[in-house]
Formats: sequence, C-alpha cells, structure tokens
Amino acid sequence: MILFGLFFSLRFLLLIDLTVSIRDNNQKEHLLTVIQPNPLKYIHNNMDLTVPDHLPSTIKYQLLELINEYQEELITFKGYNSKRDRLLHDYNDSITSFSSPEKTHLNLEHKPSILSFNPVVTLDTAKNTHKSSASIGSSNNKIIQKMKNTYNLDSNDNNSMKSLINTSSSGKTLSRQNTLTSLPLNHSIISKNGYLPTVPLYPREEPPRDGKKFLLENTSFNSILEKRSEQHGKELSIISITSKNKEKAITWTKLYGKVNKVSNELEKLIALYKRKTANATKKKDTMMNEISHMSKVLLWYDSDNVIDFAAALLACFNVDLIPVPVNLETYKMSEIEEIIKICDIKIILISNHCYTVLENMNDKMTSSDEGDFKKFVKFDVSNIEEHQNANGNKLLKTSPWVDMKFLKTSELGTATKNKHKNILQVPSISYIEFTRTPMGLLSGVVMRYKTLETQFMTLSEILKSRLTTKESRQGFPKHIIRPLNNQKILSSVKPFRILTTMDPTRSTGLVQGLLFSIYSGNLFISCNFNANISNKSRELESLVDKYRGNLLLIDQLQLKQVVLNYLDNPMIPPSKGTTGSGSTLSKNYKKIDLSCVKFCLSSCNNIDDDTSDMIVKKWLNNLGCLNASKVYSPMLTLTDFGGICIALRDELNWKSHPLNSFKDTDDDDTEDTDLLSDYLINDDTVFLDKDALKSNEIKMVSVEEGLSFPEKYIKLSSFGTPLPGLTTCIVSPDYKILCPENVIGEIWINSTSLVNEFYQMSKINEFVFHAKLDYSMMSDLIVSNNSHGAIQFNQILEANQNLKIDTFLRTKLIGFSFKDKIYVFSSIDDVVLQNKLYRLPNGKHTSDLAKYNASQTEITLSINQINSTKTNGVHNNLKSLNNKNHALVQSLSNDTQSLNSKKSTSSAGPGLHIKENDDIQDRILETHYLQHVSQTLISMSDNISEVSCFELSNPQSEHLLIMVFETPLVKKSTKTSAKTDKLLVPLVDNIFKLLWKFHSIQPFLIIAVPDGSLPRRYCSLEISNSFVERQFLNGQLNVKYLKFQLDNVLLDYLPELQFKEYLEPTNPNEIRHSIFNSQISSFKNLNLKEAILKEVTNNGMNPIDEKDLRLFEQDMIKDVNKEKYIDSRNNRDLSNEDILSILEYRIKNTPNELAFSDGFANSTKKSNSNNYHKAVTWKYLSNMIGSYMKKINESKTPMKNGDVVIIMCDNSVEYTAIVLTCMYFGFKIIPILSLSTKSQSVESTCDYLVSVVRAFGVKRIFVDFKNHTLLEDTNTLTGKYLKKSKLKYRLCKLTLFSKNKIKNNLTIENMKPIIKQKASFRSSKSLSEFVFLHENDTLWNMTTTMDSKQMMELCFTYKNAYGLNYSTRNLSIIEHTKPLGFMKSCLLGIVTGSSTVLYSLNDVKNDSKDFFQDILHLNLKEVYLTRDLFAFILIKTYDKGIKRIFSNLYTVVISTMGKINHNDFERLISKYGLESGLTTGKISFIYENKFNPMISCSSIIKQDPIKLDIELESLRNGIIRETSDYTQNTLRLYDSGIIPQGHLKIINPETLLPTYLTEMGEIIVSSDYLNAKSYGLVKPKQGKLLTDDFFDDQLHIQIEGKNYIRTGDLGFLKPYMLDNNNTQENVLFVLGKIEDTLETETGLFFVNDVEESIVKVNRDLIGKSMCIRVADKYTIALVQLKNIGGKKMVYNYGNLAPFIATNLLMKHKLLINMIVFVDYIDTKNRHLTVNKFITANKDYIYGIYV
Repeated sequence: MILFGLFFSLRFLLLIDLTVSIRDNNQKEHLLTVIQPNPLKYIHNNMDLTVPDHLPSTIKYQLLELINEYQEELITFKGYNSKRDRLLHDYNDSITSFSSPEKTHLNLEHKPSILSFNPVVTLDTAKNTHKSSASIGSSNNKIIQKMKNTYNLDSNDNNSMKSLINTSSSGKTLSRQNTLTSLPLNHSIISKNGYLPTVPLYPREEPPRDGKKFLLENTSFNSILEKRSEQHGKELSIISITSKNKEKAITWTKLYGKVNKVSNELEKLIALYKRKTANATKKKDTMMNEISHMSKVLLWYDSDNVIDFAAALLACFNVDLIPVPVNLETYKMSEIEEIIKICDIKIILISNHCYTVLENMNDKMTSSDEGDFKKFVKFDVSNIEEHQNANGNKLLKTSPWVDMKFLKTSELGTATKNKHKNILQVPSISYIEFTRTPMGLLSGVVMRYKTLETQFMTLSEILKSRLTTKESRQGFPKHIIRPLNNQKILSSVKPFRILTTMDPTRSTGLVQGLLFSIYSGNLFISCNFNANISNKSRELESLVDKYRGNLLLIDQLQLKQVVLNYLDNPMIPPSKGTTGSGSTLSKNYKKIDLSCVKFCLSSCNNIDDDTSDMIVKKWLNNLGCLNASKVYSPMLTLTDFGGICIALRDELNWKSHPLNSFKDTDDDDTEDTDLLSDYLINDDTVFLDKDALKSNEIKMVSVEEGLSFPEKYIKLSSFGTPLPGLTTCIVSPDYKILCPENVIGEIWINSTSLVNEFYQMSKINEFVFHAKLDYSMMSDLIVSNNSHGAIQFNQILEANQNLKIDTFLRTKLIGFSFKDKIYVFSSIDDVVLQNKLYRLPNGKHTSDLAKYNASQTEITLSINQINSTKTNGVHNNLKSLNNKNHALVQSLSNDTQSLNSKKSTSSAGPGLHIKENDDIQDRILETHYLQHVSQTLISMSDNISEVSCFELSNPQSEHLLIMVFETPLVKKSTKTSAKTDKLLVPLVDNIFKLLWKFHSIQPFLIIAVPDGSLPRRYCSLEISNSFVERQFLNGQLNVKYLKFQLDNVLLDYLPELQFKEYLEPTNPNEIRHSIFNSQISSFKNLNLKEAILKEVTNNGMNPIDEKDLRLFEQDMIKDVNKEKYIDSRNNRDLSNEDILSILEYRIKNTPNELAFSDGFANSTKKSNSNNYHKAVTWKYLSNMIGSYMKKINESKTPMKNGDVVIIMCDNSVEYTAIVLTCMYFGFKIIPILSLSTKSQSVESTCDYLVSVVRAFGVKRIFVDFKNHTLLEDTNTLTGKYLKKSKLKYRLCKLTLFSKNKIKNNLTIENMKPIIKQKASFRSSKSLSEFVFLHENDTLWNMTTTMDSKQMMELCFTYKNAYGLNYSTRNLSIIEHTKPLGFMKSCLLGIVTGSSTVLYSLNDVKNDSKDFFQDILHLNLKEVYLTRDLFAFILIKTYDKGIKRIFSNLYTVVISTMGKINHNDFERLISKYGLESGLTTGKISFIYENKFNPMISCSSIIKQDPIKLDIELESLRNGIIRETSDYTQNTLRLYDSGIIPQGHLKIINPETLLPTYLTEMGEIIVSSDYLNAKSYGLVKPKQGKLLTDDFFDDQLHIQIEGKNYIRTGDLGFLKPYMLDNNNTQENVLFVLGKIEDTLETETGLFFVNDVEESIVKVNRDLIGKSMCIRVADKYTIALVQLKNIGGKKMVYNYGNLAPFIATNLLMKHKLLINMIVFVDYIDTKNRHLTVNKFITANKDYIYGIYV
C-alpha cells in the first residue's frame, strides 16, 4: 500500500538517525524452498529418488538435499548415484563430508552436562515431486507422502490418539498443534455424551423386478451400438453445438460406420506394429514394444469434436485398447508428454483441428513456460498463429512425438462393418482419465466397465423413480434406457434428449453425458460452454427450448452464471425494425418454454442454497418448467475420481438396512419424529448453528428460528440418499474412527463397483481406495469414556462383517448424515482451521484465552504499588530469581524429561527458555468453510467475484490465514498505484469487518487480484485453493493490492525478548530492546551462575565458589610455542633473528638453491611488459637487491630512514626484491595494488592514490613497468586524467625499477656498508614498518600498521600451523598487498628456506594453464586462496576436464572475515569436490580481522571442520542451543578453529563484562605479536591521516590489565575433545558482524541471513536485497530485481511483496515494516544504497506493519 505521509517522515528519520546493517549472502538454501521443482518433470526410470524411512532425520534431510540438487541439475546422473551410495553406505558422514583418512574424528564430548543441548527438533515434511514409470505397479515413497500432503491426511500414530482417550475427560477441544490434522475431532462431545459412533448408511435392498431386463448384464458398448444402428439407424445419436455456434450431428448408423472405420485403421496399425516388433525381436532390439491387448492409446479431441471423440473411444473399445483422453483445453503440453511416458503411448488418435495446432507448435513454446501455472488454465488455440514463428524445433520432430503414430479420424469416413471379427466381450478397463490432485499431481483414474454400467443403471432407476404417471401419459418415455431386445415396445419408446454444457470428453460430461446416452440409446446434445453461453443472456435457454431437452446436465457454477445472465436481461429487446418504448417486446420475440425439462442435474460437491433457490424460483419457474423444485437436483460427483456420481435425490422405495431404518414406533419415537420434522423445511433442507459448526458439531434448530436469525444459522440442503449400492460412513480422517453422532467428518464410501485405482500408484491406491477403520481405537474410546455406544458399535461391526465391508474410498468431502441423507459442506481442501479469537479492549484480537481474561479485569496500579516492587533499591524480580528453579537448568540439562516438559518450563518463571506459541495452552481450534466465507463476502459486495483462502503451513499451530479475492475493480493490465489503492482500501477494510462480524476470523493477509486470474479445479469453475496457495508461494499471483492485519493474532506468535519483563518500567522510552542491554545482561548472568551452581549440586560434585565460576567464562589462552622458531633444516633457533639476517643466512649457506620464480616465466605468452624471472637463486636475489640498493642510494632526491614509500607492482620476484630492498633502508612501506587490477573508476583510483601520498607524506613511489606506463603515458586513461586534473603534480617522484640492470658484483654484502655511510643505515636489529590499506573494503580509508617483528611472528605462526619446511614449495597468488598475502609473497619463503612461486591474479584469470600445472606437480603442502579464486579453480578445471587438481595438496587455506559461508562451500564441494580431489578435511579457514590477520585457524586442531547446528530461536536471544536436526529453524556453523597464540575472550559488547559458555558475545583478542600496532583514517579532502575515538576504543580496550582489540564480530566458544589424549579445547565459532545485525522487539537478527531468505523467495527474479533498520523503529527491506539481457525485468512487484513478508515471518519470525523495490543496491556500500533510496523518492512502498 502507499504510505505518502509516512514516507516523507521516513526520509527525515533516515537523514537524522540511520542504523544500517551490513551483510553477506550466506544462508544455506533450504530444501523446502517456495520455488518447487516441476512435479511434471519426467525422471529417469533408473533413478532412485526415494528416502528410506529407517534413516535418521538428519540423513533424510541430507538425502533430500542431494535429490534437490540433482533435480536442479547441479550434479550429474553419475554424481548423484555416487554420492547417494556413499551417503547410504555410511550414514554417519555428512553428504559433503569426505573425511581424510589420516585425520581423526571428533570426540564431541563437552565440559559439564550443562553445556550439552539435546532439544527435540522435528524435521519438516519435504515436498516431493511426482515420479512416473512405465511399468505397472511401480511405487514411490515420495508419491505417497505427496498424496498424503495432498489430502492433508497423514496418519497419526495411534498412541497420540490413545493419549487423547486418557485425557478426554478434560473437556478441551482437540488442538492441531505439532500434528498434521485435516479436521479436528470434537473431543468435548465424547467426554460429555460418551462415544456413540455414527451408524454408516448401508446399501438399500433392490426389490424383485417384474419382467426381463432390457439390457443383458456385461453387454459391451459395441454390441449396444450395433443394436442401436439396426433399430434406430436414421435417428440422430449426437448433436454438437461448437464454440462458434455451428451445429454438427450424426445418426446411429453413421456413428456405427465411423466406429467401424476407425477400428479398421487401428487394426492395421496394430498389425504393422506386430510386424515391426517381430523384426526387432530377431535383431534383439529391446526398444521396440508390441502394441497388444490392453495397450494404451491417446485420444486427442477438444470438446467441439465430440462426434469424432465418440467414434474413436468406441473404436478403442472395439479393438481392445485402452483410450486415454487429453486435449489442450484441460492439460498443458508438458502434462500430455508426461501422460505419454506414464502410459507408454505409441498411437495417437486425433482430430484434424487438434493435429493442425500440434503441427504448428515448437519445443520452445512447450518448455519456455515450464512450471508456469498457466497450465491449469485452458489453452487458447486461437492464438497459436502468434507462436508459429517462435524460435525452436518443430515439436513433432522432437521426443516423444517423433516416435508417435498419428491417426487423424475427422475425415476417415465410414465402414459398413469391421473387416476383422468384432471383440464384443466386455473389457475390464474402459479408459484411463488423468485428473489433477489439489497439489497438481497427475493421477490416472482407471475407469472400469463395471463402474460405468453401475452408474448407468443406477441413474436410470433414479430418474425413472421420479417420473409420475401423469407425465408418462403426456408422451414422455416411460423407460430411460431404450430396450434392445423387446420388439413389442420398441416403436412406442421415444428417445430421451440429454443436453449438457460439460466437457463430453472427460469426467461427469463423459460418464453421465456421452456414454450414458449411448448406453441408454438417447439423443446426446453437447453445447460448448463458450463465451456465448457463459456471457450472453438466454443463450442456453434458447438451445434447450430449440432441441426440447429433457435432461439438462450442467455444472453448478455454469448454471449459476447462466441464471445470473438471465436475471440481468430476462427479455430480448425490440429489434431494429420495431418502434415503441424499450419495454415493448419485438414481434419476432419467441417465448422460451422449458416445460420439456424434466431433470436439471447440477454437478457439484456442495450445494449453494441461495443459488438453488434462485435457479428454482427465478429461472425454472419463470421459464415454464413444471414442478421446478423437483426438476432441479444437485448431483454429488467426484471429479477427482472420474466424475462418478455418489448421491442424487431419488424416490426409490427400496428397503433400507435395519440399522438405517426407523425403529418401531412407540410414544417416545413418535415424539422424536415430530420433533425432527420441525427441523426440516422440506425433506432435504435443515438449519444449523454456525457456532457449533466451528467445533464440528451439528446442532439443528427449528425452521422458525433459522428463518428468524439468519446471522446465527446457515441453511443446508442434502444431496439425498447415497446411491443404492453404496455404504457411506462419516469418519474422523485423522484417527480413522467413525465420528460420534452429530459430529462432522470425512465421507468414506464402499462399493464393489466404485473406482478403485490410480494408474501405477499402488501405495497411493492403498491410502486412498483401501482406507480402513480403526475398530480397536473405537473400542478404547467406548471403554475409557464409559460410553453407552457399545451396543451400537457391535451392531456396526456385525453389519460390516455380514456385508464384507473392509475398505473404503476417501472422497475428501466433509459432511454428515441425517435421516439417511448426505449433507456436504465442502471438500477437505476448502476447510480452514483457525484459532478462536477474542477481541481485546484496544480493538485487537488474541487467541490466548488467558490474555483475554486478563484484559477483562480492570487492573489499576498505584504509584505505591509500583514503588513496592523495589525493596532497598533492589528489584523484587531479581530477588525472586534466587529462589526459583530456573528453566535454563532444564534446557541445559541432559534430562530429556525436563527438556520436553512444558509445564516445568512454563512454571519455572522467567528465564532463558524461548517463548513458543505452544506455551499458549488456552486455545480453541475452530473449523471454517470456504463456501460460507465466500457466500458472506460475495453477497455483501458486488465488487467481490470469487474468494480463496488458505493457511500458512508454518507456523502450523498459528493457522495464519491468507485470503485472495477476485474483483472487477482492477484489470489484469492495471498497475499498482495510488488510484488503485483508493478503489480497494475501503473494500478490503470492509472485508475485515465482515469477516469478524459474521465469522469471527481475522486474516493475516488479504490480496486483491483481477477477475478470472485465479486457477480453477479440474473440470470445474470452482477456485482451486491448493493451486492458489502454490501460486502465492511461487510469487505468481497477479496481486493488485495487499493488506496485512498483524494485531495480537500475530503478536501472540512472535517471541518476545527474554527477560523483557525485568526492564525498569519507570521510563520505558529510555529502554532499548537489546539482548545485550545492561539490565537484561545482569539478570542473564545471575541466572546462568545459579544454573551452574545448581547443576554442580545436582550432579553430586563438590560445591564451588564464585572464583570457580570463572571456569565457565568464555576465554581461550595460548602460549607461544617455542618450537615454531626452529629451522627444520639445521635446527637453528630463529627466534632472536629478524627477516634480513635470515635472508643473509640463506644467501650464504644455500646460494645456488632456488629462492623465487615468477609463475609465467616458462610461458611463451607474456601478458605484460614486466620482467619475468624463471628461476632466481638466493645468490641472484642478492644481486637484484644490491642493484636496487645502488639505484636508490645514487638517487638525486635524498632519502632517509623512516621515509614512507609506496610500492605499486604486480605479485612478482621484482616486487619481493624491492620490498626487501626498502627494508634495508628502513623505509615505512605501503604496498598498493596495481592500477590495472582495481575495479574502481580511473577518477576514484587516482584520487585515492593522491590522498594516500598526501596523508602519509610519501617520498617515493616504486613502480614496475606496467604501472609506470599507466601513470606517465598520457595516452592511457589514467595518465590522461592525472594530467587533465593536475593531480600528477601532487604525486611524489616515481622510480621505475623494472628496467634496472642486475649486476653480479652488486650484492647485499657489498652495498650495506655503502648505504650505511650515506643514509645512516639502520642496524639489522631495527624494525621496518608496513602500512596496509583496505581500499576494497567498506572502510576503504582505513589503514593498519604492523612492524617487521610482527610479520616475522606471522610467518612462524603460519609455518607451524601448516607444517611447512624447506622441502615444501610456497605458492603466492592473492592479496600480496595485505598482511597474509604480503607475508606469503615476500617473507615466508625466507623463513622456511623454501622456494616461492609468485603469480599475478590477473594473469592467471587470462591464462591459467601454468598455474594449474604448478598446483598439480609442485611439492605444495598448502595453497592460500580467496573464496572467489577457490571457486574459479574448481569451475575452470571442471570445465576443462582437469581432474583432481587438489589431490596432491594437504590443505587449501581460505581466509574469512566473519562467519564462514558453509552453504556456499558445501555447494561447491558437493558439485566439484569429487572431480577436483577435494575433501572438506582439506579446507582450513583462517579467521582474520583488519587489526589481526590470523586470529584463529581451523587447521591447528588437526581435525575435519566441525559442523554445529544451533536453534535460531535461542540465538535471537543470545543463547547458544545445539540441536541434532538441521532444519529451516536452525543455523549451521563451521568452526573457526582455535587461536595460535594470545588470549581470546567473548564479552558482552555493551557492558564489556565476560560471558559464560552458551552465551553469544563479541570476540576480543589480545596478542602482542599479531595485533596491529596502530591504525589511521585517510581523509581525502584534507589530505591528512586522522584517528577516531570509536576506533581508538576498538583497538585498545583494557581488561584485567591486558590490551585487547575488539573484532566487532559476534561469536562463542564451545569445548570439544580434540584428540585421543583427552585434551579439551575451546573452539571458536563466528556468527557475524555486529554491524550486520538488526535488533527488534523480538530479538537480534543477522541481516545476511534475512537478505539471503529474501533472495531465495525467487532467485530467478530477485537479484539483490538489503535489510535496514531506521530510527530503531522501522525495519525496511529493499529489493532489486535482476536484469536479463541488459534489460530491466518488468514484473508485478505485488506478487513478491506478500510472499517476502510472509517468508521472513515464517522462517525468521521477523516482522518487516515496509518493502520497497529499488533500481540500485550496492551490498558493499550500504550507505550509498540508502542515500539513493532516500533521494529516489519512491512513489510506492508496500507497507506491511506500521
């Protein structure tokens, strides 16, 4: 929504007080992403994508990750199988943990038990994709779980129900918390009345027939058609009214001839395939499959081609093939291809029109919108011409179409008889119809002939029962089914006219329409429900009148639209030729007469009573229909099961089962019968209490009361009794027990003639078609509740046994039975569960009954009462903590019982436990039905067309409701704007009011979309809730307006800051909600101390005092290891020597050994003009340094010790030589990157260089040839800018050392005395200093200084950490101007005595051949890389086919500043690890900081990286709680190792007090050798080097007499047993930067995790995101979409905004205030991004919560 005033206020706040957060996109991508894989994608038959049930949950999750990576094509077929086998072979290893054999595994044994966390974390059910197979009976565990999710019918463990049985007397309503419940069982009724199971409706007994049947049992369609053609050959059999209002008709004779012709052609194809199969068998070609008995054939006809379709269908019956109907009106092309593969189709029967469409399509058209939910909308064939010129191959030339044989049947003509012998026996399977589950899965309904025949016979009997004698006398046919073999009455039976607007090629239109008409010998009239009928008044009425239709078969929503059109314009206006007023009828006007209509069957799965009244009273009655109330009959059909009918009002006088019959009448029963009659308007309609329905209870009221108070009661009509052969039960779907009487449940049905199979889904068939009642549980309920239902229960058991009723079909319909009739509320997909809400005095709502009761009591606190909370200045709450058993003890303890006990947690008082929504015990779960909600809204507003609503899956216990409605106020092309908002704001506000007034619900979010944009159900105009939910989760709704409602309903769910209640309430404006707040920190520390003391006492340990508590503080101390100073070659002690003396020692003792070399020295291709040195010995290095010393010494511009110099050079031997030369002169050295390697503009690069020169007073700039050219040559951009801006004159003197000649007589030894005389040469004991710039960092003007002694210490530390010696080679490629890289390039080889190879990064990126060869063949023990170069090597070698690039390395060293991005590294290793020879055990992370280049190192512990999963919920409150399961509610961390030396502590960043184990805090480090000596801030405009008070505090903080640096990073220590000697070490884990966090009232969040979640909402669309906190009040998400092909993506932002906000709430429990879509985000310069956002003046901001 637009927030104009708020936005300008926000700009002001931004300018005044801006709190900015910095982040890296680091969060691990969760498998259950809102971007789901395409469920229709065909998976290789040999792929096993199942997840075995016996695996631990962590391994299951890792296996699901692997499956997801394969489906996203991140790994190959071979890689998937290899990794799967590896994981299942030893499931204790992680999927990406390829442990090194030489390294030991961790003994994860901690310190005392209080440090061990074992919370129970449930792994969320993964959403799996549909797997197809060509073999019958194949099964897939993933399909089962998908179907269970589809039906929302996961089977609960019986123990959970038995626990409910034992607590049933409590009277509480069963809640769906922590379980997947589709419909709560009202347990209060059981506890109150006992368990009295609802008696099933058993089959009625058919009376004895008089006379013979007209049709023989099991007579085939072809036998029937043959008889029809003989007896009624000249009569019309089918009339088709096409979408263009053209009429097509065919007689019985021609239809029979057409069927014979198609049969003959099919026989030819079958014979041809048999010959090909025989030849293939001889050639041993196994790919050729024979078309044989019961093979599947595709029938491709749209609803206009009903005649061709009927002929093709019957021809398949004739030649014993199984037809599978498809068309582009119902299926997407990818779905049709899926069906072809599932059924192994070889032959396609198709109409000419459909073939023309198919012929003009290309593969781009079918794959470009893969995953688009337009596949659920009808294909617009008229637009095919627009796509004919699209790029791509012709579709028919691609697989699988190229292997198909097409038979176009439209113009085949007829044949008098079949050339081959007719197969007149009845096939077991008639056809397979693929329906769609609510989750979009294809499920092939196997329609058997027995099912069809039962449907036809039952329908005819029902229709016959409703015909009166009077109607028969009027010439109406007495028999619905025309006789075949009774010649006496053939001439007297006239055809029955069946007119339908439903699709005749599938579902109810096929079963009850086309096939029933052929079976019964009646005329079938198919009218395409096109734009004319659906939008034009009186169009359908005219067709019915014209053809004198007797039976109208129509969808309920179609009929509703027809009636509304009629009511809008009930009369035809005068024609142009007539004159007079507009109310005068035209002379040509013909009155429509519907007296011919005897049956109007409306197909639906719930009855809209308002619509029914409108149809009967205002349409049928007005148009002359006789006895309209009986003519109109809603028909309960199951579209997901082939469109079969299961209930229809009848007047059959068949005998009911004894349990369903009324008892012998006595006085009491007579009185009950009279009472029941008061509840019925007629035989079918009742009034029900709305409030009782919310608890799934049936409470009927009298007709008088129902009519008097329509706001309290709803009217509901029945579908009549179930079909005579059905057994119908009302079942609790979650517990599989018969519902108690007067309780709503799912309708289960049983019959031998029902649909009983989904094709190739055996396990799903077991779940859906073979559901069983749990009789033992019902028995337990009766016994535990002392129920009187035992007799009735035993009668039910006996009846089921006698009737052999064992299994049932789940219909997914929710309803109840009354007086042997079925009442249906809705599909289970349209059931919405909501926590009961209470309105608070402030107008907000809560689901917490305790909070509501508290608000009802008026509480007044006087000043004295407030003051009484303190005693002697000490807060009473603080005192009370000393006497309470704090919950932290339970949470830290290994006692599982205390961990799982909510009561002990809730009663333990305030503490460190997380406030979960489950702690709210006083909740009532209510049931609402979409139909009732939509009826309320649509009837109250003309601007609401359709309504959909669904719950968010997470948090499951909250049942957060999202409502989407279609409105005519906006069009599909309408853009979101202030004008749109003004139209929709009042409407949406009114919706909130109506929902509360009539239903007492409050949606979490309401979304407005244009008319017609929501997906419909299969073969229906009803909204598909599940599809709408999927569109929402994929950002595909055409959102035009959205509004969140986040009052207490949501705030009850959001966790509050722990210890918040202990903040002083005297001046709340001064209290900042922070987990590091001094008050909260004090209480937290006190409780932790108490928990430690209590834990020690409980474990029987000796009492400890306050001093001993320091053992539990988070610190790590490492003394200097003196062994690291020993030279491994000759055991010489180097601790008292400096780098130059060691260099001279190497030159003297090993003059001819290789010292340094340039990486590209061997290449013929040179990437620049610098000098390349193939092999520089120690002696030659001395010559180089001596020559440089002579050049500097003879310079005309004198220099002295301590002068500042800049060295600007590529990483090379020359660079090392000039650095060492400057150290001999005692210069202060500033290494700077080459100008050509910088990503900044020329202007900013030159300005920065001049600023550094001025700030440090630089005397000389030493450059190589390449940089000298850039600075001096005015033809270059840099030189041109320096000259134009006159900045060149502000630079100091340049010295080019590349062209200096190297002379053998110039050595260090010769030059030292010379320069000492002239330049007051420093002694070898003096220290040079190095200034390191951070120009590519966020703080680009920051500089840090280290001396040569510190750099020496860094060399020794690195050498010792990685076991380096003189025999190993040293390779340097990165960051040669930063401490670690500088050490690797210039100093490490000297200290270890090994040779160093130097590479320029730019050269390697241009030509990496030599670099890869060196990694493979040099004797390297380690290589130091950045993350980007690491990824570059993996990808480049993978693309070039270079195998095992890292196989010879012991360690790959990667430095990180902050948290390790485990998700990034795991993904790289999982994809390229095997090919590169890399294992996670080879990776070593160095944790560095601007002020310390090597704070800790993971290789020191000599173990594989430690993975730790911690709860996000606890982390937000500063508590570290380990969990064993890795889910979306956990954070995975890699360890950062231990410190090599010094002292590391974790402190509270605000109070600077120490923290205890299990707390989060700031990392501080004390190190005399590795901490930077000083820092500076370069001020460009002033040209000065300044300091800042903030950084002074960061660099120098005194704790217990030691000087520490503050890293600005949050982290914690965790003790581990690291080796077999039982040595325990505190291992460091880094969480992220403090400045990368934002704090809200609900805790602390790391913005990199939040921003990564935003990007993962839709990676295809969202490029970058940034989350900022403004004025400590507003949390704003900035989102930038990707540019594709250099063009800005055009997208409806409204589709993403609600899902972004919802995703952050579900995953992080972060309540975002605003979402803004911007054009620019620079994640490295957040200040610039925010400033651009402010000045851009965005006119549209999505306000979420303000």
